[in-house]
Formats: sequence, C-alpha cells, structure tokens
Amino acid sequence: MTDLTTVSADEPFPGHIYLDAMAFGLGMSCLQVTFSTKNLSHARYLHDQLHVMSPIFLALTAGTPFHKGKVADWDARWKVLEGSLDDRKDEERDPKNSKYLHTPRYSAMQCYVSEGEFNKEKFNDQDLNLPTEIVEEIKRASSEMNIPIDDALKRHLANLFKRDMIIVHDKFLDMEEDDNVLFELLNGTNWNSVRLKIPINDDIGWRVEFRTMEIMLTADENAAFSLIIHLITRAMTYFQDLNFLMPISLVNENFERAHANDALRTKKFYWRTNVIGNEEAVIDQLSIHEILFGKGSYKGLFNLMEERIEVNEQTVGLIKSLKTLLEKLTTGKKLTLAQYMRKFIMGHPEYKRDSILPKKVMDDLMLHLHEISSGKVSDENFGKVFDF
Repeated sequence: MTDLTTVSADEPFPGHIYLDAMAFGLGMSCLQVTFSTKNLSHARYLHDQLHVMSPIFLALTAGTPFHKGKVADWDARWKVLEGSLDDRKDEERDPKNSKYLHTPRYSAMQCYVSEGEFNKEKFNDQDLNLPTEIVEEIKRASSEMNIPIDDALKRHLANLFKRDMIIVHDKFLDMEEDDNVLFELLNGTNWNSVRLKIPINDDIGWRVEFRTMEIMLTADENAAFSLIIHLITRAMTYFQDLNFLMPISLVNENFERAHANDALRTKKFYWRTNVIGNEEAVIDQLSIHEILFGKGSYKGLFNLMEERIEVNEQTVGLIKSLKTLLEKLTTGKKLTLAQYMRKFIMGHPEYKRDSILPKKVMDDLMLHLHEISSGKVSDENFGKVFDF
C-alpha cells in the first residue's frame, strides 16, 4: 500500500490500520510479572493497588508505534490487543441491549476485589451488567459448599463467568467436580491488566499477575522494570497501608491517555495524592514524573517505596540505578522505545513522512534494534542501567 486514502481489501477504512486477526494482538511481546502472595486477602489487596498503576507502567514502557508497515498515532499495544481479541456478539456490543458487555475480554480490569474499607463501592463505577442468573448461581454454590464469598469477590467471579468459554474439548465431560482446569481456562482467557490467580497446589498459592508492561529492548531494562514493580509490591506488603484506589472510570481514562504519542512526557494522569490510610480520596492530574517522585505534600510512588523497604549496602546501588532510569525517562533524557523508533524513521532518507514505512526503512530499523539488543552496537539511549 502506498497511501492511507485508498480503499482496498487490505485497508477498507481509509486513515486507519486494519488489524483483522487475533495474531495482530497475541503476536506481540510484553513483560509480565507474577507475584506470590501470603494469602487470598493479600492477593486481593495487591490486585487492586497494582491495577491503578497498570496504565502508568504501560506509558513508561511504551514500545509499539508501528503496525502492518504503517505509523500509528499510538505508542502502546494494549488497545490493539483489546480489538484483536474482541469476541463480543453484535448484541453484546449494543449499549441498549440487555446482554451488553462494556468491554472485550481483553481489557483493563473492571472491578476491585479487595476486602475492607479501601474498596469503596463508589470506586466501582463501571456498569458490569452482570447476568442475574450467574450472580444467583454463585450465591447458591457458595452456600451449598459452605464457602463464604463477600460481595466484592462475587462481583469479580460473575464478571468472569459472564463470558463464553472459548476453549472447549470433549475431555471436559469426564472431569471431576473439584477439577480447576475449567476455571483456569476461563480465568486465563479473560485477559485483564492484572489477574488474580488461584492456588495450583500446596506449593503454589494465590498469585497476582501484572500484565501491562511492554517488552524492553535490553536485558537490563527488562530486569529493571521487573525489579521496580517487585519493590513496589514489597513496600505495599509490609504495612498494607498504602491506598491508591480511585474510581475505575478514572483508571480507564488513564489507559486511554497512556496510548498517546509520547504520553510519558505529554500527558497527565488521574492519581490519588493522599495514599496512606482511608481518608476521602484526593485526586489530582499529575505527570508521570510527579506520580513517581512527588508533588507538594504527595511524596511520590518511588519515594514511598524507598521509605518502606530495607535499604542496605547491597540494595543502595540498585535503588539508585532504578531511580536514575525512571528520572531519565520521565524528564526526556531517555526516550521510550516507541519514541526512539519514531525518531529513527524520521531521520531515514527513504521515509516520506506519509505514515507508510518502506521495506528498506523497516529492515534498517530491525537490524539497528537487533544490534543494540545483542550488544553489537552501543547507543546512549540504551546504556547500562545498573552501575554497581
């Protein structure tokens, strides 16, 4: 294709990039981190707190500005995944229909699940349109098996079970009643920003999966972002007094903003600034630099983490390296992978600034990125992260 205005079988919608297969989404790479937790209550707490952070880390790691040889106006992959795995029927897409589903099965998490006062009902302000028969069946089953399930967990389970099972096999007919495979298949095909994972056996208990980060170009960067979110969960675990919860609708808006071209430096995001305890939420719009390092009386997520974990001779160099990486990214001294790739093609002599990427441009970009990733070429933007 040589322009963005011609209608064709490949591009039936001028001005858009037509991604009409599941592989356009599931063919992407990402950086997911799974955390073991102490128990179900701890897992539910981390699940909710991490969800609020998920669009922020999507913007921090943005690295998907091109699709099908064309330049998109998004820097991140998440909404492409949502679209490529949207299996809703026509009636489920219609807001006026009683079977309407607000989001695809791949989407930002849609309801908080934690116990206690942090999870206020008013924060769950997205209409889930839960089928009454599913809610009643969960109540009946929990009563029959004498397993108490609170309202927040009932809502979470009903929101999973309202989806169709997309993997079906005749061997399912012979399964034991207590076999977890069917639930795992359903839970595993509801792809959300965070996932609450049930125990597999006595050795592997409740877990929480953090799912929004994009894959980075170097091993150092992948290790760094895995460590950053790990240290944040450790800081939250010690006291469980950190409370970032705010209305789900505002987190959804943050997801929209996180996709924008250079969202890391150009967008502000809704963020709770009184994050210790359970006072009425004070919500501001902050840059990601302010979210991490503070503004006014709000100390910043990274600084709060640093206060709450044990910093010793072995970890002081690690914390310093991670802080330097985040400061460089949020102040523009280091480009996200998406912005770096945009800069590369803008400087390529064969790119005509028409949003069409010639094969020569794509080949040169891929070779250049491979050489950086493999260590054959040094680039200041992807320098060594850990200096200890």
